[in-house]
Amino acid sequence: MERKVMLPWSRLSVMTVVFAALVLTVGSAGATVIRVPADYPKVQQAIDAASSGDTVMVAGGRYAPSTNGESFPIRMKNGVRLIGAGAAVCTLDAERTNRVIYCSGISDTFTRVEGFTITNGNIRGNGGGIVCAGSSALTIANNVVTGNSAYWDGGGIDCDHSSFQIITNNVVTGNSAIFGGGIGCVYGSSPIITNNTVTGNSSTYGGGIGCWYSSNATITNNTVTGNSARYYGGGIYCHTSSPTITYNDVWGNAPQNYYRCGPGTGCISADPLFVDPTAGDYHLQPGSPCIDTGDNNAHGLQGVDFDGNPRIIAVVDMGAFEYQVPVIEATIDFDPDKLNFASKGKWVTCYIELPPDYSVEDINTSTVAITRIDGEKLDPLLYREGPTEIGDYDEDGIADLMVKFDREKLIDILKSMGYGDGDVVELTVGGKLLNGKLFAGSDTVEIIDKGKDGG
Repeated sequence: MERKVMLPWSRLSVMTVVFAALVLTVGSAGATVIRVPADYPKVQQAIDAASSGDTVMVAGGRYAPSTNGESFPIRMKNGVRLIGAGAAVCTLDAERTNRVIYCSGISDTFTRVEGFTITNGNIRGNGGGIVCAGSSALTIANNVVTGNSAYWDGGGIDCDHSSFQIITNNVVTGNSAIFGGGIGCVYGSSPIITNNTVTGNSSTYGGGIGCWYSSNATITNNTVTGNSARYYGGGIYCHTSSPTITYNDVWGNAPQNYYRCGPGTGCISADPLFVDPTAGDYHLQPGSPCIDTGDNNAHGLQGVDFDGNPRIIAVVDMGAFEYQVPVIEATIDFDPDKLNFASKGKWVTCYIELPPDYSVEDINTSTVAITRIDGEKLDPLLYREGPTEIGDYDEDGIADLMVKFDREKLIDILKSMGYGDGDVVELTVGGKLLNGKLFAGSDTVEIIDKGKDGG
């Protein structure tokens, strides 16, 4: 069997896996999954056909007046989730005809907008990208909200009239309004704004985030950088409001980072060291002051970041992207390379080999686990249980670590995921060295469910 190394995933592949996982989980308890364009060619048609508890899954593509004839704004329905295939591949583009998404009276917290690029909204009112009014309480997560404009409040996202939605893991950039270029909160709204990257937005007042008229937002774990206001509050602006502002990096905004408000517990003001902000890459570089400086108990904190990576490794980071420690690319070999469901054996044997600069003697064997199957993360992980041994099993002059996994447990997992006879499955194995560094790699096995040819 040819052995493979696990290469770093692209953002596109990660979002595709997240999309696939959602497909597997949202259609339970009598709920319906409605697909665009498979079931309906337009997003609004699918939402109109949905009932409370249903999910509308939108495949990759650009949905706009000039492409599929989409009309804007897209009006959300209470209790219906709208899930895109990922912001890298799925775009809602209003082409400046109206705002992009309209939410009013959305009281069911099951409601969610996730996985889109939301762009080119334009309204002579509030909320160019998304407006939430009438005590709306949905979640807005894992979107890129960019290039939208509103005449009044919330160029990117507007929280209006006692709304209290959760806004998390979004990149909000390049939006404009008079009040709150990136995110605007007005008229008694109290949204939870957690782990977003808010950058490059502009306004007259409140370039990044603005709070007006008793709007007491909870603002935590965000990076609010490089925004601008014509007069006051390039970063965060407050008027007759008392938001809770903790554990944020508010830096490099013009003319001020704060106006009529100030930094609370855990806030910093330093260059976040984005990888390449001019190219729209807001991942954190090594040494960023935003790494491990957030609040693990923040309201609205998600289990994964924008890319689908684990959100809390030790201490949560600030911004939409959790810094990922570089992973050592291990070579993994399952032997034999066929997994016989009828076998009476106790263990599945796996050999791990590390690159020349590392030694398998330094692997913390208690951390070794099968972490993914065909790219889908296992929860819980399947940890190794059997004996371990070091030797040069493939006779290439490099030591290997032999580990064993419980055969019955692995087979149960594969069966629960729908795998059967003849399927070739990629198993990813990962763990930690004694110094805390991570390693991972993958190999494929063929499933035999006929009581022969393997095991």
